[in-house]
Amino acid sequence: MLTVLGNFEKIKAEMNEARALKTMSEKAIERLYAKSPLDLQKALNQNRFLLNMYSASKTLPVQVGDHIINYKVFASFSKKLKGFQSSISILPDGIVVQYWKPGTLNQGKGVLRLYDISTYFLGFQNIPVAEIKHGQEA
Repeated sequence: MLTVLGNFEKIKAEMNEARALKTMSEKAIERLYAKSPLDLQKALNQNRFLLNMYSASKTLPVQVGDHIINYKVFASFSKKLKGFQSSISILPDGIVVQYWKPGTLNQGKGVLRLYDISTYFLGFQNIPVAEIKHGQEA
């Protein structure tokens, strides 16, 4: 399916730096938006999203073609595909993994769509690259 070339140690360090630069503590956000509850909620949600995006336990960015995807989601999902056949397609907005049980027509098939998250990793220097391996069973 996907083979990662390189390691994740350098990107994890870069993600920790980005996390420190792009996020704030919840208390600081609450002080900043104390008079506007709607803006406060939006800022807290955006901050939580960025904390997750730059957390190595939730996101591991990998470049596939021109896209950057969350390899953590892909790896977790691909473990569940034992015994399935699969194919990977690169689309303009990300990649699609199609899977099916061998020998069945409409049973045991599905699609996983991984969207491009490259806008969150602009300027990152150490993103590992992954190659698509065709013709393999998951």
